[in-house]
Order: sequence, then C-alpha cells, then structure tokens
Amino acid sequence: MSIFTIGVVFLSILALLFVFWPLITVYLRRSPFHSDDDLRQSTNVALYRDHLSELDASLTLGGINNEEYRALNAELERNLLSDSLSSEKHTASSISTEKVTTEQALAGSRKATIFFALLALIVLVGAALLYDALGAHSSWQVKQALDERYALEREYVSADTSQQALLQNKMVLANQLLMTRLIEAAKNEPDNLQVLSLLGRTAAGMGDYVLAIEQFRALLTQESDLVEIRAELAQALFLQNNNSAVPEVNTLVADILNVEPENALALSLSGISAFQSANYAEAIVFWEKMIAIEGANSPNAIALQQGIRTAKARIGIATSATTETSTKVSSDDLENTNSAQQLSTDGPRLSVTVALGEGLEPSLGLPLTSTVFVYARAWQGAKIPLSIARFTLADLPLSVTLTNAMSMAPEMNLGAATQFELVARISPTGSPIAQAGDWEATLGPIAIDSVEPVSHSLLIDSQRP
Repeated sequence: MSIFTIGVVFLSILALLFVFWPLITVYLRRSPFHSDDDLRQSTNVALYRDHLSELDASLTLGGINNEEYRALNAELERNLLSDSLSSEKHTASSISTEKVTTEQALAGSRKATIFFALLALIVLVGAALLYDALGAHSSWQVKQALDERYALEREYVSADTSQQALLQNKMVLANQLLMTRLIEAAKNEPDNLQVLSLLGRTAAGMGDYVLAIEQFRALLTQESDLVEIRAELAQALFLQNNNSAVPEVNTLVADILNVEPENALALSLSGISAFQSANYAEAIVFWEKMIAIEGANSPNAIALQQGIRTAKARIGIATSATTETSTKVSSDDLENTNSAQQLSTDGPRLSVTVALGEGLEPSLGLPLTSTVFVYARAWQGAKIPLSIARFTLADLPLSVTLTNAMSMAPEMNLGAATQFELVARISPTGSPIAQAGDWEATLGPIAIDSVEPVSHSLLIDSQRP
C-alpha cells in the first residue's frame, strides 16, 4: 500500500469522526430504561431500614414499649408495601407504553443508521470528487517516478559492470514510466508550467524532439518571456534537424542574446551556427565568451577548446587557399593545412563492426537502400551522437572507425565523454530519431583504450516496439 493510499484512508477516518463524534457522545451518555423506577424503589427500602433502626434504638432505650414497637413496625411495613405496590402498578401500566416506545426507538434507530450511512457515503464521495477536481494526484505520481529514476541512477553509479547491465534495463523502464506519468499530468494540468517544462526536458533527453518542441511551444504560448525555455526550444529544433542551425534556431538565439547576452546555451548554438556557415572567426568569439562565463575547468570547456582549435585551423586553410590563387602556398599556410588534417585524424577513435544477427534475413524485408546509422554517444547525459556514420542496408556487414571528424558539431565530439555507448540502427524512414519498427543493437559502457585499440562488434537483432 502506497503512502498516498494510507494518507487517504487516515484522512477519511478523521473526516468521519469529525462528522459523527457529537452523535457518538450523545449515545454513550444516554440513560437506560426504568432508571427512575429503580431509583424510587431503592430509596423506599433505604428509608424503611433507617426508620426500623430508629425504632430498635427507642425500644432499647425505653422510649417505647413492646406494644408500641410492634404497632410502629407494622405501620412501616404497610408503608413499604404500599410504595412497592404503587411502583409495580406504575411499571405494569407503562409496559404497554414501553413496548410501543421500544418499537418506535428501534424504528428510529434503523432510520438513523441509514441516514448516517448515507451521510458517510456523501462525505467520502464528495471528498473524492473534490480531490479529483482540485487535487494533484498526477503530480504525486510524477514525483514517485522521478524518485525511482534518481534512485536507479545513484545505484548505477556505485554498481559494478555486471550489475550495470541489469540496472540499465530498469532505467529504460523507469524512463518510460516517467514519460507516461508526465504525459498524463500534462493532460490533466495543461496550465502547469512546471509539468510542461519537465515533460519537454525529459522528452528531449530521450531523443523525442517532436514532443519536446510541442511542450516548449505550449509553455511559451502561456509565458512568452521564459528565456531558458526559448533556449531549450532552439536546442531541440537544432537536434531535430540533424544538428543543423535552421533559420528558426538562429532567430531564437538572436532574440535570447538580446535579452540575456550571457546565456550559455544560446552562445553555444550561435557558435555552431557560425561554424556551419563558415564564419569561423565569429564562432570563436561566441565559444570564447562561453568559456569565460562557464570557466576553463567546466565540463564543456574541453569540447569548446577543441572547436576553437578547429575553427582557427579552418581560418588558416581558407587563408592559404586564397593566397594560392595568386602566389604559391607559404610554409605557414602548409602548416595550418597539416594542422587541420591532423585534427581530423588525431583524438579518440572507436572501431566498430556491424552485422545482422544470426538467423535474420539479409534484407529483413526492407529495401536495401534503408538507412543504417552507426554512432557513439555519451554513456551518461544527453543522448546526442558524438560521432556518427551513415550507410545503407546493402553495406552490411561493415566496419567503420568513428573519429572526431565524424562529429556533427565541433563541441560535440568524442572528447566530450570518457565512457560511451555504441549504437547501430536500421531506420526504414531514414529518420535520425529512433522510432518504432527500427532495428538496432547497442553496446556499453565502453572506454577508449589509447594503447591497444579494440574493435567492438554490434549484431543488429532486435526491433523497437
């Protein structure tokens, strides 16, 4: 039984006690039948005994003689008998009335029981309807799902490799449950900005950029001045478009930087957009400003510095190409060209072989032109490809070495993580976002061994539900 259920039961009992306590106390204080007759009879007997004791004392002291004692004693007995007969007559005369009163009392008791049972039902049903209208049960379920996921993440960090494989499956189920709870909460509370933002961020983290964009837009419809949400919308649009800075992304980041010039996410996207447009000097300015804000030791600093070096090398290549049209290539230009080529081949490398699982048909019933994505992403954190290669189903089996040259953006390469997950996925639609019906294989966590590089094998043998 959950804490929520226990709380509901406890509060319901308190509510019923609050309603019925006055009636319970009245019932407990109610006197039994015939209490007046019993009191009268016991009083008569007590008085008789007192008077008899007085007569005995007078006889002993000589105040009265034996004849007077007998006469007075007989009088006392007659009075006691008379009072007893009177009480019996009163009792006998009230028996018929008492029967009627008892029947009426029983009938009234049955009616009262029915009334109070209906009242209790009304209280409980009314409380349930009121909670359904004003309560936050869906938010409570979201909190439980979040707590479960955080607990699994903490357990995963401290587990060994064999346990991590089991915990990874549990984390997948926990994320799916969280998404289900968040979607339900968003339907029940469409004006709850916290739920919408949490749903958008969770969806983006799981690669469902369509849902993330939908939630971020809904948030901005209600609160257009949420700068951070606008930045996250720009990032989701960027990722949805295969890490390409489309015009809407550029418009969003420009507006964000006008309002908040030091917004790290907007600076990062602006640098990527400038780099993709071959505006390398502008990209360097954005990324250097971002490093100055976050610090040289920040988690993003290494990737940003790598991007800056690449941009500087590209500037050198462009300069040498221009000079070559009028004069020969200088030694400095040649050095810059060699640096750029070195940057594309140096750094982390992951060798991967990909094939279909045993017993599967070579085509899986799909066109041989179906897209095959092979990529590496960080084992923990955002599930963004750090190095990716694209093939077709006809190319299987295949071997590929993933390098920084295959990154989709300079700051998002293999140098940004220490542990990786390898993924091979067949997409019949060609979408970079995993969808139901895709065939895939995953492997992780793995680390890059710079001394003796290892070739990792992926067998595609499972289909996404």
